[in-house]
Amino acid sequence: YVSNLVFNLDYQTIWFAQGAAIFGNASGATTAVVSITHRQFNAYNMFVNGNYNSNYTAAIQWYSADSGAHYPQYCNLHNLQIAAAQIGILYGAIGGGYDAPVSENHIVGYKTRDVIRPLYSHQPNGFLYLSNVVLDCQNYGGWGGTYSDTVANCIENHKGVVSIANSEFIKAGSTTGTGIVNYDILRLNGIEAEIASTNFAVYNGSKTHINGYDINYWNNIVSPFIQTDSGTSYF
Repeated sequence: YVSNLVFNLDYQTIWFAQGAAIFGNASGATTAVVSITHRQFNAYNMFVNGNYNSNYTAAIQWYSADSGAHYPQYCNLHNLQIAAAQIGILYGAIGGGYDAPVSENHIVGYKTRDVIRPLYSHQPNGFLYLSNVVLDCQNYGGWGGTYSDTVANCIENHKGVVSIANSEFIKAGSTTGTGIVNYDILRLNGIEAEIASTNFAVYNGSKTHINGYDINYWNNIVSPFIQTDSGTSYF
């Protein structure tokens, strides 16, 4: 149990034993349970549980903490699990991170449970690549039956490049009507989705590249599958 655990050394590699977990127990406003701030960090089998603690903004914040003096790039997370958090991975910062190279980063295997927004990206010069992930936005009761009616989205990309392959998006049943929110560059390849949003599945503010996307609606949706306010989409 920690209030905040910071990985702030270059070339750090952490292996988590079977059954190991990091639980957040902050008693006041705290950005994240775990912070990743330095280059070439590697983690295997990390499980972060936000513990339904609304003091946290996110389970993991991955960002440049010092105006770009250190760059959390060339990092790799393997078999990551996050549960019971408002945001799973905060890539950058709400409102935007420092304009530093938070890039060349990969996640292979990432699963969420009872996470309102599994990935929130707002990082200038940010590049994040994910494969074999299952982003589950469904409320299983730990949040008191409220979040599915407000802001649940599988992905929110406000700034940066996010590329996701061979993965699945589940539920995201928010009355905001969006399973995915994108304002910059988002690439999806080989995606299975069980989006339960009440309006449309993808909102595009800039560029969305989709190749191989199977959508399975859970209710009677009459609005467009994709709505574009500006920019260009490629299919």
